Amino acid sequence: MNTTPPPSFVSNASVALRRATAIAWGVIGAAIGGVVGFVAASVVGLVVGLLVVGVILGFLGAFLAGRFVDSSVDVVMSLVPSRVIDASVAPRLFNLLQGLCASAGVGAPRVSITEDDGINALVAADPSRHRASELIVTRGFVDHLERIEMEGVVAVCLARLRSGLVEAQTLAAAVVIGSPWFVPGTARRAFVSTSSAGQTVFDADVKGVGITRYPPGLAAAYQQMLAKSTRVTSADPRTALLWLANPLGESEVSANDVAAEPMGSRVDGSSEERPPLSERLALLREI
Repeated sequence: MNTTPPPSFVSNASVALRRATAIAWGVIGAAIGGVVGFVAASVVGLVVGLLVVGVILGFLGAFLAGRFVDSSVDVVMSLVPSRVIDASVAPRLFNLLQGLCASAGVGAPRVSITEDDGINALVAADPSRHRASELIVTRGFVDHLERIEMEGVVAVCLARLRSGLVEAQTLAAAVVIGSPWFVPGTARRAFVSTSSAGQTVFDADVKGVGITRYPPGLAAAYQQMLAKSTRVTSADPRTALLWLANPLGESEVSANDVAAEPMGSRVDGSSEERPPLSERLALLREI
């Protein structure tokens, strides 16, 4: 199985957002500058007035977008009540994490936990790459998963990090949460739609299996998640795309009956839907 990291579908989310915002505000600035320049033509001239105001607003837009990008992880993490943990709390998780990070070629994330009995995990990453990524697991993840199952889930999270998907998803979630006035509506919709496309979920599962080279481990984890529930009681729907499975709850559904599974959660602001675990499980059984 090919485990070469795929090209990121958003090669540099922070640069793209800064550019889109700067262009939008540059156009607005040009319009304002045209009016100002027309009024002040006798003093500074139409062209000079248009250019000055356009450049100022363009730089302002890029600056504000840059600050927003840099704070996107904090925006997301503020909506996920959790506490940072070490190996004393989850020894099996930390024992396998370093080896999987080395295999995936990514830096070790900071690990936190939520006190939920459902089995789920969230991963977030800084689009500007100035700080370590974040991995949040539930109490159910630590208590109910066997080592081989835990390994499969963590590998999927790391595969999402390696591809650049999580950076784009973190930025998209922050855009949905904050709805910053200085980010154009078209840029918001484009980031959310691109980063939540359903096919990316299947791709991450396959790439995660490529890291462990053991599809039954991830399949067993998904079966456990369906049996125990993936619900995270404190989950905010706007962060749903960052969780491994629907944090609003997928449970009590036969993993052998794909048709019985309700459709996955619709990501706020996106036309895409998360594939349910039963469909992802069916795909794993074909690998």
